[in-house]
Formats: sequence, structure tokens, C-alpha cells
Amino acid sequence: FDRPSRSDALSALRKYLAFHATASNEGEFDARLDEPTDPVSSTAVFQVEREMQVAVRGQLDRLEPGLVAIDEGREVSVSTGRIDILARDVDGRHVVIELKAGRCPAGALEQALGYAQALREERDDVSSVRVVLIAAEFSDRMRAAARAVPDVGLRTYQFSLQFEEVG
Repeated sequence: FDRPSRSDALSALRKYLAFHATASNEGEFDARLDEPTDPVSSTAVFQVEREMQVAVRGQLDRLEPGLVAIDEGREVSVSTGRIDILARDVDGRHVVIELKAGRCPAGALEQALGYAQALREERDDVSSVRVVLIAAEFSDRMRAAARAVPDVGLRTYQFSLQFEEVG
């Protein structure tokens, strides 16, 4: 290659692997080339959301005074999925808290509202449910949609580092 580009290199690598697979009947390498090349993999996002969950659980009162987790530290399953954090507010209302690492993806509001509705339908002790969606940032469209739905709140988060001198 005079000036190899990523696509040229991948094309050459695919051809080599196809040749290698044909020659040795091992096609296992081809699948790896079709995986996303985004540096933020779904595994990494999942890990960040798990860490967020631990951090948010430890600071529910900072999210909203009087908010307490009622899910025994575990995600609650409903017919539409798994609620990241289920809490109760000072007025006794259930609060579905959905966490998203980074920018809030399309469909997240729909997801959280689906959890809230399923919770209402599946539990006799639940009549009123609010939704809090937490992400680093929200699109203008999502902000507008959230304003149109009662009992939905959007919250952003930020990370900060603290440093301590070691002996």
C-alpha cells in the first residue's frame, strides 16, 4: 500500500483470512472483522452503567432529598425489562431511575416509561410512579419530550476527582 487506509487494510486482511479459512477449514477469524470498531464497546458502556448504579445508590439523597432505594440493591425485573434503581420518594411514590452512560440514546425515555407502566400494571401496591432518567447529556428533542410527559425528570451527572496525598 502506498498510503494504506483502514478500509484497504481490512479488505486485505479479509482476503487473507478467507484464503486461510479455505486452506485450513478454520472460518473462526472472519467474524471478528465484522464486530464494531467503536472504541467504546457495549461491554464498556455496561460496566460504566454498573459503576454509575453503585454511585447513584450511595447518593440518592443528593439526587433528591428523602429518596430511598426499595429494591434491596438489585435491579427489579418487570415484563418490559429491568429497572436500574427502584426508589420511593418522600411522598411515598415509586420512582423508576434509569441510568445511561454518556449521552442519552434515543429510546431511553420510552424504555423508562415502559418500566413505569409495567410496574403499575404488575404490582398491586403501586399506583403512582415517577421516572428519573440520568445521563451525561440529553438532546433537545428528548428534553422537549420529557417536558410533555408528567412525572418525568431528566438529570445530568458529572464526574469529579478528589486527590489525597499518600504518606
